[in-house]
Amino acid sequence: MSLTNINYQYFAPDCVKLSEELKTFEYQPLISVLLATDNTQVSYLRACLDSVINQVYPHWELCIADDASTKSKVRQVLEIYNKKYPTTIKVTYCNTKRPISATTNEALALAKGEFVALLETEDFLTEDALFEVVKHLNQKRNESVDLIYSDEDGWDELEQRFAQPFFKPNWAPEILKGQMYIGHLCVYRKTLVGGFRLGTEGSQDWDLALRVTEKTDAIEHIPKILYHRRKYSLSRNALENHAIQVGLKVVQEALDREGEGGQAVLNKNDRVLVHYPVKNNPLVSIIIPTKDKADLLKPCMDSIIDKTDYPNWEIIVVDNGSEETKTFQLFDSYKKRLGSQRFKVHPEPTPFNFSYLVNQGVKAAQGSIILLLNNDTEVISPSNWLEEMIGYAQRQAIGCVGRN
Repeated sequence: MSLTNINYQYFAPDCVKLSEELKTFEYQPLISVLLATDNTQVSYLRACLDSVINQVYPHWELCIADDASTKSKVRQVLEIYNKKYPTTIKVTYCNTKRPISATTNEALALAKGEFVALLETEDFLTEDALFEVVKHLNQKRNESVDLIYSDEDGWDELEQRFAQPFFKPNWAPEILKGQMYIGHLCVYRKTLVGGFRLGTEGSQDWDLALRVTEKTDAIEHIPKILYHRRKYSLSRNALENHAIQVGLKVVQEALDREGEGGQAVLNKNDRVLVHYPVKNNPLVSIIIPTKDKADLLKPCMDSIIDKTDYPNWEIIVVDNGSEETKTFQLFDSYKKRLGSQRFKVHPEPTPFNFSYLVNQGVKAAQGSIILLLNNDTEVISPSNWLEEMIGYAQRQAIGCVGRN
């Protein structure tokens, strides 16, 4: 999902120019930035706090909950900033250690903003982060926007950026079930945030995103890096088995709430995969346009036959005027091997038009599900590939399914 580029460079925004543009915004809501601290390295904490203070957009509040930090300097820093900015920086101190979800809920309880933004103590915002969020809200003023997320990148401990930008796709609910791709910066309409659930620590942000996006599809992506994540925090959770298992749990709970029979499993790389059941074993019509090219068509056909566990399919080859003898011999061999019910050749000796050929194949199809293949494609793995696609295709919200 992320795009690594060793030539990637981040350029600081022109804050003077943005300040002038800000004057044109009719809508300037208060944004509450939530922060949970816990023995954070002081230099990181200061950089994090300063990144909020230095925002071009002025209408923010920073809501901090400290999880009983034992490092005295952490509390000293928080008290200094709270004293200097008493109206915009709010701090509450927890007397005992508690899960991160509970601590963040303490920060949420301080929030008065229309929107809440999530920030981690090792990370920091670009100076234009909240400006870009509010700019987007003004551009969508006549539409409801409930969640906004941006792209992000990484920094090392010396504050030298390393080549790991994360350029994200626009809103894609199925991708969110496989990974917490919206990440940071993530800004929610506060009325939709009921709080972080205890027991989801390690994947509490993912759980929140899944629950909020069940309530709304008014979700926007700002294709711009507005958040810097430190290399330390990137690596800290990457291999934690607890976080992996909790991620699997919150996705399965989301699937259970969805009620379509989805099952979440981990692949060999500990990534979450979602499987949906096939209902009623529908006939799948596999449509393959071709003109000769028997050397391409044969591996395509053989891979379908030999590497597909799902039994209920038919193949319709739309023949666009083949002339070579070996092509017709190949057709005859599959008619004998599969029978006329499973393998059909539909002649269309017209000038080449791929869309037309596909449409003619669809007309000849008997199946309720249509699978389009080029003659130069092959099934490689796994053997349940077709069931996986059918399971998604049968879902009410899905019109088309693709697979690499």
